[in-house]
Amino acid sequence: MSKVTIYEITLNIIMEEVRQFLMALMKIAKELNTHLDDSAVAVEYSKRNGGIKPILSDAVIHPIYFPHTDFPPIKED
Repeated sequence: MSKVTIYEITLNIIMEEVRQFLMALMKIAKELNTHLDDSAVAVEYSKRNGGIKPILSDAVIHPIYFPHTDFPPIKED
């Protein structure tokens, strides 16, 4: 029997929270008859839930609404 680390337990909890968050966003997008990447979805989620947890914002919201292509390239010296 393998030993489960606290890291694995924490990661599983976070992954489940991200999964539930994405499901809620998809449900709202469907209700609003729009795409997941429409900022109205995140705004509506935030209204319904009193905000968005920073970890979910970093892991989900930023990649969807602010993809790397929106930022100028980093200049290397």
